[in-house]
Formats: sequence, C-alpha cells, structure tokens
Amino acid sequence: MPYNVRKQNCTQSDGDKGNHVLKYTTKKGRKVSNCHTSKKKAQGQIAAIEGPRENVLYTSKRLGLEIIEHSGLTIFTEAEYKGKKVELGKVKRGGDKKFYVYVKNPKTGNTKKVSFGDTSGLSIKTKDSAKRKSFRARHKCDQKKDRTSAGYWSCRMWSGPDAVKNMLKK
Repeated sequence: MPYNVRKQNCTQSDGDKGNHVLKYTTKKGRKVSNCHTSKKKAQGQIAAIEGPRENVLYTSKRLGLEIIEHSGLTIFTEAEYKGKKVELGKVKRGGDKKFYVYVKNPKTGNTKKVSFGDTSGLSIKTKDSAKRKSFRARHKCDQKKDRTSAGYWSCRMWSGPDAVKNMLKK
C-alpha cells in the first residue's frame, strides 16, 4: 500500500491542530486521510497498519489458504502440569492419541493437555491439496479459534503441505 505523508496544517478528530497529513488507500479501495502532530507519529501509524513483517511460505488461491512465517519471536513458555514442567504450545507425538500439546486455559489459568489425531496408525496426507481442502471443509477449520480444543490443533496440522513437519520441529 503506498503511503503519502505531507507537511500540511490540519485538524485532528479531537480538535487539536496537527501539521502532518497521512494519506493512503486501503486494500478495499477506501481513501483515508489522517492528521498527525509529527512525521514520526505518522510513520508510527504506517508501521501499525503494516504490522510485523511476514514471509509467505505457501499460497493456494484455490483453497484460499496462505501459510506465513512470522518474523516475531514465538516463545514457548513453561508451565506445570501434574507436577512436571511442560512447554506450552509445542506439539509432540505420543500420548493417548497421535499428538498432544499443553495449553493454558485462559478462563481458569490452568494448564491443559490436549490430545488429538487418529490412533488407527494411518498417516495424515497433508501434501495432497484435495484431501487438505476436504478435511478443512468437513471439520469447519475456519471456525476453530479455541486453542484448548483438539479440533483447533488438528486443523492446524492440516493447514499446509508441510504443517506437520513444521509443527513438530524441535
């Protein structure tokens, strides 16, 4: 998105005077003009709009899917579960099902073990885009937002061709 910052007298929405105008067009085509007291604050808004830098690893327009690599740090914090130290958010093989992960329940603050995956011994075929699309549609993966549910983690495993390998990396 091209941004234009100009030195120009303007009035902010709260009635204060400003002297830098930021103009840009949104992705939906809407033209936006904002008033700022300094060029640095205008550049701060641009940084907030752009968000953190991300690298696209895989894009499928047919599936409407994009896998990105986030440039920020992913911190696996430790917690205690039944008397032992565990990593939160790190998917591992084993347990009652094929995979498991420890997560912090935001409502209670307790650590929870989420087991997921089929125990029949068959491998999941995430490299086949048709099977990925079918699984994600069947399980309504676009609606899974709760990290404490097995469905959320299962859908993450089916998010891309190398998702399983990437999630199990040490």
